Amino acid sequence: MLKLVQASVASLILSSGAFAEQSDDVAAEKAFWAGYLAENVPNTAVGYVFVVIRDGEVAFTVEHGLARKPNDEYPDGVPMTADTLIQTSSITKPMTAAAVLQLLERRGMSSEDPIGPILDNVTEEISDSVGALTVQQVLSHTTGLPRATVGGPVRENIRQFSSLDLPPKDDRQIVRSNVNYALAALMIEALSGESYETYMKANIFAPIGITDTELFLDENRFMSSYFAASGKPAEGEIFSFDMTRIAGPFGWYMTTTQMGEFAYAVGRREYFSEETYVAMSHGQQGWFYNDIDPAGVILAAPGFLQPRPGGTGAHTGVAIWPDGSASAITINTMTGPLRPDLLVVRGIVDYARENETR
Repeated sequence: MLKLVQASVASLILSSGAFAEQSDDVAAEKAFWAGYLAENVPNTAVGYVFVVIRDGEVAFTVEHGLARKPNDEYPDGVPMTADTLIQTSSITKPMTAAAVLQLLERRGMSSEDPIGPILDNVTEEISDSVGALTVQQVLSHTTGLPRATVGGPVRENIRQFSSLDLPPKDDRQIVRSNVNYALAALMIEALSGESYETYMKANIFAPIGITDTELFLDENRFMSSYFAASGKPAEGEIFSFDMTRIAGPFGWYMTTTQMGEFAYAVGRREYFSEETYVAMSHGQQGWFYNDIDPAGVILAAPGFLQPRPGGTGAHTGVAIWPDGSASAITINTMTGPLRPDLLVVRGIVDYARENETR
């Protein structure tokens, strides 16, 4: 049984009357979001798309701008749509977390179990101090492992960081570390006896109808994010179309709609029990942000991936709404810091409060 935080399920699914009334006027809701995003997405963005999933279907989308700027092959550019393939970047983390928690539940294990015994069969590269870390610490980014970008095969990165002296448990802060989710990918392989890619496709994506996501993509099919600024790959680009060896922290290619469908499935408890959902949603396990406010509990996660140091990239985000709806957003090729998940959270709260005053 997973160790649960002391929080009532009722508080986690709190919703206001404003959310219950949203579906009555989808056109007005879409108009709100179109205006909100136009006002709040930086003008350095080439394009963006926002998708809301409700009652198992796409309720509406807001699409703006380009996935790829005009070039010789695409004189008019390529529009940014809800079905444009994107690199999900760190939205892969909650996907990986969902699989780890699912496997723990299926095997009657605890998130407080140390990872060393779990990983014995798949790697000998971790130190005793790393092996003593718990699953909970790995998924909640409280291991003390560095933020480091994963730039090579998973096992090579584990070897690189396994000899580090970790700070005392009480001194560890939440640090979003790609190394944590490289470890999580290895846990999936150890617990399932399958490759990370095989398990994720069969148990996280296929059950909700996503059958075409990949860790490797032919660049001719990929219109988004890293080509939008110039219309073609930039000189000195370090981005790779093959995420197979570094998947776990990031890696899945899919559409913004499919990102939203995943978030909706988590909110619907498609992957595991209510108890495990509470643990995931209240323990920062792959979700970087959660909030209890007058509009209810909102769970959200951000992603960002740059093709080269100092260059532009794409921001991604997903959110589970208080009424059980879910959303996903991709903001294409821009500069400067942005938390798209928090941008959406503010919009959810603003819209709820606006409706409460009507």
